[in-house]
Amino acid sequence: HSQYIQELLGDKDINIKDLETEIFDNGDIFFDATIISSGKVLANDYLAPHKNSKMKKDSDGNLVADELCDPIPLRFIKVAPNITFRFDFELSDGIISKETKSKLFQSILEDLGLGAKTNVGYGKFEGFKKEQTPQEIEQQKF
Repeated sequence: HSQYIQELLGDKDINIKDLETEIFDNGDIFFDATIISSGKVLANDYLAPHKNSKMKKDSDGNLVADELCDPIPLRFIKVAPNITFRFDFELSDGIISKETKSKLFQSILEDLGLGAKTNVGYGKFEGFKKEQTPQEIEQQKF
């Protein structure tokens, strides 16, 4: 997604490989995402694939697979809607500032999502708000 990142950063000349090396190999730290919602976190979801074992006649009288026959619902677990996660990073300035990196990560999570099945709506995040660390709160007192 090099062009996407260059567009987000507003710099078509930025070297994405160098930025990737800086983020993943030079000290930026990605902590585990933490669920901060209370209540039911997991929910059931279903996928109903169909098997083509039954045949039917088409308009010309030919036997064809009946693709709408015999759905087999498969249950799987998903994260329930409206669950709030906290993402923590320890970022450093470099090719781009740590504030710009934070905004970049937020945009990636909002636009592309995280995890499997993002193309069908899973793993999408929205409604970000920045929370201050205790150190940031303490620095503002002076």
